[in-house]
Amino acid sequence: MSATAIEQHEELEEEKEKPNTICLVCKDRGVANFNKVFSCAACKSFFTRTLRQSKRIKGSVCKKQWDCFDQEPPFSRKCAPCRLKKCIDVGMLLTSKIEEALKLRGLALNQVIIILSKKDYRIQEKLMTHYSVRDPTLDQVLADRDCAKLEKMTPGIKMTAHEWAYLDVYSRIVSYLEFDFINFLEYKDKKILFTYNSMRMLLLGGAMRTVREKRAMLMTPDGEDVYPEVVYQLFGGCKQVLMEICCELSGKLIDLQVTYEEYLFLMQIFFLNPSISDQLSDKAKATLAEFQDKFSYHLLLYCQHTYQQHAPSRYGNLLSLMTVVDRISSRLQCVSMLFQVMVPTFPFKKLVADTFVNIGTLPPPLQTDEVLVPVQQEFFNEAMENIEAVNDVKMEEMEY
Repeated sequence: MSATAIEQHEELEEEKEKPNTICLVCKDRGVANFNKVFSCAACKSFFTRTLRQSKRIKGSVCKKQWDCFDQEPPFSRKCAPCRLKKCIDVGMLLTSKIEEALKLRGLALNQVIIILSKKDYRIQEKLMTHYSVRDPTLDQVLADRDCAKLEKMTPGIKMTAHEWAYLDVYSRIVSYLEFDFINFLEYKDKKILFTYNSMRMLLLGGAMRTVREKRAMLMTPDGEDVYPEVVYQLFGGCKQVLMEICCELSGKLIDLQVTYEEYLFLMQIFFLNPSISDQLSDKAKATLAEFQDKFSYHLLLYCQHTYQQHAPSRYGNLLSLMTVVDRISSRLQCVSMLFQVMVPTFPFKKLVADTFVNIGTLPPPLQTDEVLVPVQQEFFNEAMENIEAVNDVKMEEMEY
C-alpha cells in the first residue's frame, strides 16, 4: 500500500471516529440525518421499510441477548429485531403524525410516546412563557385556532388563576385540533367534545403537574392559589369540596404511582370518550371510539412491557381514574356556576365560561341583593344533583 493510500485510509478511519460521521445504529459510515438521527442509508431504509409496511420481522425475538447492536464493531446487520430496537432507542422517528404512528400497532410505541410528550411539552411551554389579552369564545377558537394571539411573557406580567385556566384550556384545544381525526370532525361534534372535556383535561393535566412538581395541592403554574379569596368567603360552608378539587386527583396519581407515559395515554383515552354526549353524531362516535381503542391498545402494551404479568390489573387501575376525573370535574363545574350566580359581575373569560360554566343549569340565586352569603353544603349538594341531571339535556339547547 502506498504512502498516499495509507494516509487516505487513516483519514477515513479518523472520519469514522467523529461522532457526526458514524451511523448511530450500526456504527458504520453515516451519511446524513435520517428520521431525526444521523445514520447510514442502509439503516434508514431498513427502519422506514419495516415500519411503513408494518412488516413482521422474521424471527421477531433476538436469539442472543438483545444486544447485537450494542457491542463494539464488527457489527452484524443480520439480527433484524435488535436492529429495529436500536433504531428506536437512538431516537429514530418515522413520522410526526400520530395517526400514522398508531397504525403500526405497537411497532412504534416509543414514537407514539414521543409525539404525545412533545405536544404536552408545547402546552406547558405556552403556559409558562406566553399570555393573551384576547377574549375569544369557543366558537371563535374552533373557527380560528390562532385567534388568541399569544404574546411572549415579560417580567412585568402577572396572571391570575382565572387567566391561567383560560390559557390552559386554549392551549389544549389548539393541541387537539392538530390531530387530523379531531380537526376533520363536524363543527357541531367538535364543539360538544370541547365543551364537555376541556375542564376534565385541565384537571388531569394540572394534577399531573402537581405530582411532578411535588406540590401538596393543585396550584397555578407560578405557584399561586387556584382560588381567589372571594371563593373561600363564598364557600366557607364547604371548604372540604374546594380541597378535594385541589388534592383528590393528584393524590390518586401518587397512590397509583402513575408514570408520565401512562398519563399521556390517559389524557387521550379520557378525551376521546364517545359516550360523553348523546348529541354526538354517529360518525363522530365511531371516530372517537376507533382512536380511543388505539390509544388504549398502546397503553396496555406499555403496561405489558413495564409490569409483565401485572399488566391487566395495572391497566384496570389506570382506567378507573376516569371516574375520579368525572367526579372532580362535576364539583368544579358546580363551584364555577354557583360563583357566577352569586357574583354575576365577575369577568369570566368567554372560553372559560363556555367550557366551565355554561354547560348545565342552576336553580335561581338564593338572594337578590349584593351581599355575598357563603354557600352551605346543603345548597351545594342540591346544585350538584341538578347539574348531573341536566348536563346531557343542556346540549340540545346549544346553538351551532
